[in-house]
Amino acid sequence: MEKAVQNATGDESKKGPGRPPKYGAPMTAAQRQRAYRERVRRGSNREAISDPRLASRPELLRQLAVCLSSLDSDFDALDERWVAQRILAELTVRYELEIVTRD
Repeated sequence: MEKAVQNATGDESKKGPGRPPKYGAPMTAAQRQRAYRERVRRGSNREAISDPRLASRPELLRQLAVCLSSLDSDFDALDERWVAQRILAELTVRYELEIVTRD
């Protein structure tokens, strides 16, 4: 049941409340859930970079993998090297790991 709404110009249109859907059709529940997960993942990526102490272990490992793969392709990537060092430092402190170096 749609009710007629009178807009500012005075003519009546059949519109419900809210914003119109993107691309002409509303999102399905699966699409909405996927978009939510992506927003959460992007937020946790920023958290892992800005303060690794607040990030979860899976997020730290995921971000470390991203940094290492970018270092494989571009060895001079200083930003990725810095982020990887911070993540490794956090993991060694969090899990009381000892770093063994090769002689």
